Amino acid sequence: MGGTSPFFKTPPGVPDWVTYQETDIGPVMATSDNMTLYTVTGNWEKIRTTTCNETCVDANWDPIIAPDNSAPIGNWSTRPLPDGQQQWTYLGSPVSTFKGDRIPGDTYGDKFGTGSDIRGGWGAILQESLIQNLVR
Repeated sequence: MGGTSPFFKTPPGVPDWVTYQETDIGPVMATSDNMTLYTVTGNWEKIRTTTCNETCVDANWDPIIAPDNSAPIGNWSTRPLPDGQQQWTYLGSPVSTFKGDRIPGDTYGDKFGTGSDIRGGWGAILQESLIQNLVR
């Protein structure tokens, strides 16, 4: 079958260090050592003032640091941190690992900091999000 179909799009690229890990919530994107990746969902400023301030963030999350020469790829880019390093972002939201996850497949950080109204916090980056973004 030659040509391209209007019904099928090529999935966006991911950095070469991203892996996929089976978990209780489904396949998630993970680090090269298979630890679950999380991104912030919702309003970051509201989360910081209502459910998880800077002390909480530092105690629970490790930012995924991008090498200095990292170029955007697919839905991945970087943002500057106060110390001058670059943190990976996915769809514009900072990407981190959760310090409470101990082994590959743990997803203890999923829904962390959502508060009582479940309007934002951290969520595991599901592999299916690659597909979901193709149909937008």
